[in-house]
Amino acid sequence: MSEPAPQDQRRIGELIATLEALPDLEARDCAKELVQGILELHAAGIDRMLAILADSGESGRPVLEAMARDRTVSALLLLHGVHPHDLAARVLQAVNKLHVELAAQGIRIELLRASEASVRVKLTGRWQGKSFSSAALTLEIEQAIFEFAPDVAAIEIDGMEEINVHPIKFMPASARRDARPSASQTA
Repeated sequence: MSEPAPQDQRRIGELIATLEALPDLEARDCAKELVQGILELHAAGIDRMLAILADSGESGRPVLEAMARDRTVSALLLLHGVHPHDLAARVLQAVNKLHVELAAQGIRIELLRASEASVRVKLTGRWQGKSFSSAALTLEIEQAIFEFAPDVAAIEIDGMEEINVHPIKFMPASARRDARPSASQTA
């Protein structure tokens, strides 16, 4: 089974907006109560499944971890408030994944704080390797953290200026030709 497509999530949002706009207050309240009841039933069932896995001891641990790593299942567990890993653990997973990727470029990333209000990380080192803009690096860090912890409201990155990430600059071919020494200048 595949992950839900973004259009599925948009459609749910559209349906909620349509429900909120219903002029019939009784119908709107009834529909909301129905959805809430279904969500509570699902939450109780998912919570029970996780308890059964946990009760199975070490043999259930790999299945539980696989569920926690799966983007769709993880999002569902978060929606129902039954994710097996707390926010700090999920953010640490993201930072550890980033650590491996960034270390190859000479950058170290450290988790300073993790809460629903914000995550704060610190970068140290000197960028080595391909040209990369600070905006692109910021986006990469944010995407990795939000993948593991979509319930975080904001991400703060300390030390971006010190790692010497330079913006990618466009230089027209004519400027590169003008900057090269001519044959008479090199002789």
